Amino acid sequence: MRGLALVAMLAACGSSGDDGGPIPDSGPCVADLTPPGGACPAMCTSCDSGVCRIECGAAACNDRTISCPDGFACELVCTGVDACDTTTVQCPAAYPCTVACTAYDACGDMVLRCGSGTCGITCNGPTESCGGAAVDCGTGGACAATCSGTTGPAVDCRGACSCASC
Repeated sequence: MRGLALVAMLAACGSSGDDGGPIPDSGPCVADLTPPGGACPAMCTSCDSGVCRIECGAAACNDRTISCPDGFACELVCTGVDACDTTTVQCPAAYPCTVACTAYDACGDMVLRCGSGTCGITCNGPTESCGGAAVDCGTGGACAATCSGTTGPAVDCRGACSCASC
């Protein structure tokens, strides 16, 4: 029964290995590591309990690569038109990472590259907040896209311990 559930999950995610075969999940999800945090890096709008929050208004983070700072979990909030459009987000290697997209085309064509921590994108703009976006799930962490009335991103589940798309 477990094997059937695994096959169904992998088929839904569409993952494949270098040989074209499916990549197995990483097993059961485990609790995320607690980031050590420290002095709040300049790239963060604010920091709280080891979480770097980066806020991007209209076109503020457009066409950029955002690499979350070492030692922090990352929370990116894209609140305006083209706020994070065509942006690449490199999540922390071992800590949680989330992106919230709340406006038209706020995260259009974004690429979210997850690490091994929990990773997700929420597309809750009025329309097309994440059109053309892609989520590259990391190995080991839970990975999800959540959408509210919009087109969701493509989700590559890879070896995530759990995976959900819109």
